[in-house]
Amino acid sequence: KLFMSDDASLRRMVYLFIKEVAETCDPDDVIIVTSCLTKDMTCDVDLYRANALRVLVRIVDAAMLGAIERYVKQAVVDSSGQVSSSALVSASHLFTSSAECAAVVRRWISETTEATKSP
Repeated sequence: KLFMSDDASLRRMVYLFIKEVAETCDPDDVIIVTSCLTKDMTCDVDLYRANALRVLVRIVDAAMLGAIERYVKQAVVDSSGQVSSSALVSASHLFTSSAECAAVVRRWISETTEATKSP
């Protein structure tokens, strides 16, 4: 229910909470949270999309990265500066997290080049 709240401050607190406790959770629970965050990645509010992306890349592992790769690539080239900068920073965090994640992030070279060249 907290994911459905229209209060931006409350949702931000939920994102921060998830980011902090995700490492101690059961992987089955992370999948449920991932689906909720993926839903937020497709909403119209840029703030929700950027925050969901920041949390999502902190809780996924290399095995789950393939499932959200499309959303991150779309966010990198998004017209919103808030979303695209969040995606670029998130890609940087993924790149340094593990060798498997780095291999996936390397496939996004064309998107990241496009994003850094556009005004």
